[in-house]
Amino acid sequence: MEFRWPFRPVNPPIATGKTSRGRKVLTRIATVLLLFLVLFTVVLPYGCRIWVRNLMKPEQAKLMEGLTREPSGFPPAWADAPSFSPDVIEAAAGTTVEWKAAEKAGFWAQVEAAGLDRIIGRIWSGGAMPGDEWTSVSRLLGGAQAAVDAVAKLVAKPEYDLAILDPPLVLPDKPDGRTVAQTAVRIFVLRAHLAMREERPDAAFGAAMSALRLGRRHPASTFMVHVLGAGAVRTASRSVAALAPCCGDREVLGTVLTDLRDLSPLVRHTVLLIPGLDVLGRARNYRREGYPIRIDVSMPVADIFGQVLRADSRFAEWKLDRMQPGDPQWLACQQYVRSHSDRPEDKYHPGHWLKYSGPYRAPVSEFLLALSFPPVEDFADGELEAAVRFDFAHIAVAARCHELREGRAVTETRELVPRYIAEEPRDPFWGTPYRRDAATKRLYSVGPDRRDDHAAIEYDPTNGTASAGDIWMAWR
Repeated sequence: MEFRWPFRPVNPPIATGKTSRGRKVLTRIATVLLLFLVLFTVVLPYGCRIWVRNLMKPEQAKLMEGLTREPSGFPPAWADAPSFSPDVIEAAAGTTVEWKAAEKAGFWAQVEAAGLDRIIGRIWSGGAMPGDEWTSVSRLLGGAQAAVDAVAKLVAKPEYDLAILDPPLVLPDKPDGRTVAQTAVRIFVLRAHLAMREERPDAAFGAAMSALRLGRRHPASTFMVHVLGAGAVRTASRSVAALAPCCGDREVLGTVLTDLRDLSPLVRHTVLLIPGLDVLGRARNYRREGYPIRIDVSMPVADIFGQVLRADSRFAEWKLDRMQPGDPQWLACQQYVRSHSDRPEDKYHPGHWLKYSGPYRAPVSEFLLALSFPPVEDFADGELEAAVRFDFAHIAVAARCHELREGRAVTETRELVPRYIAEEPRDPFWGTPYRRDAATKRLYSVGPDRRDDHAAIEYDPTNGTASAGDIWMAWR
């Protein structure tokens, strides 16, 4: 009987020329795919990054290198962004109601047509205004009584910050906070000069100091908040300096001097040139609203910027999800989200670019960060001018207090130290004490052009932020 194995033995395949060629083809295909993967994920992103850097000026490229690789360098305390207190939120809501009511009545259109800047310029220049024109101004201000009083109540809160007028999400039912700030400052200033004309120094300085308080802001605020704040401080300080020589009430002047000392660290800022400050300000705005954004000052600015971009595209829906249907803002927020989700341009939001950038995340982030830089150089001199105007207001009030107390006028700012001013103010454009021209009796700063014109040429920012001229104040 023949024995058979229960299975047939399997012989190993014999390599043939055809099989060997197939393996070589597969190996080559795998090599090409691997090289393509390395090219797509390593070489091209690096090349894009170099290309983006080459588009920049050398100083910009150096700055970008620091913003993407080095810690931000912000003070640790700047990472803290507590929410606004219920008291401030309620006062801001009251401002919104009164402002919208005045807008519905057509009052703000009348204010715009009246040309408040022209009237204020005439007052500052010392030009005479006839009585009937003052009557028209008084009548105009009467229509703004409730709205401006609401702003005064808001800025008087100890926790007030100008950032509350520039939230990360502006709903359709709210007035533009920037317009509110700029218009309120002008009306406060006109109120102040009208009250001084009526020999009511307490009311005059009360209105002027309300305009100055409106400029209170954190150093780590957004670029727009700093621009609005500097404008408010510049306008209000100029009025305080103009009102001081007209006041003979020592008690009122003493109160104003104390308020100026307290407000100095809150309104006199020179921070716009700090790299990445606007990014931190935007991140703090979202943190203040409760949005889960991580602010770590040890992180590079570019990392904080990436979180800000994602927050820009998600914040509205996040806020809507956390609102109750009974919330007065719920319907407005829902309409906002729906209207923006239907818009084709929102699909190309920079936050989406970063989300789907994959291995190109670094060059895309650098490109977007470079595009997001506000024109700080154009506004930094305006911030310094606001600091000069605030110093002039402080000096003018202190000098008037000295004159009423001692019976003689001062000729040097150092005479006010330390009784009226803690230390002698210095020109932020030059770093030295302010200068006084004996011939013209003007105290002056050299201004943005950093050239001493002996107060013969007055600086005018409408000619350009770095135009010629000195910033001066008449000083006996």
